[in-house]
Amino acid sequence: VKRIVVANGTTGGAYFVKHFSEWFMDGKILAGEDELSQRVFKSIMNKAKKANPDGFENDAIKVICVPSVSPAAASLSYLQKREAWETYCYTPGLSDVESWKKNQILHHINNTAKRRAKGDFDTLATSPKK
Repeated sequence: VKRIVVANGTTGGAYFVKHFSEWFMDGKILAGEDELSQRVFKSIMNKAKKANPDGFENDAIKVICVPSVSPAAASLSYLQKREAWETYCYTPGLSDVESWKKNQILHHINNTAKRRAKGDFDTLATSPKK
């Protein structure tokens, strides 16, 4: 898991902090770099920074707060909401999937090469010997 997306704006962010503040304090998660996430999680991040003076884990999960698509976020236009979702949710998620697929392919190729080097495959067949 690389990110958690809180999908219903500031209200969802407040509930997330209420129920998972210890994750921030442990340094396992941190607020995303976007403006909304920084604003919503500012207080808990300040506390977490004091509790973790050496910084956060390199693989800390980012918590992203995106605007609600409901009329509750009427101050933002549809295009602004769509841009936020595209930028902070969909694009990074699709990028992660593509990276994962490439890693799976490379892992398969490496395992196949190792098995062939050990003689685990018939020369004419691609399936393992039985």
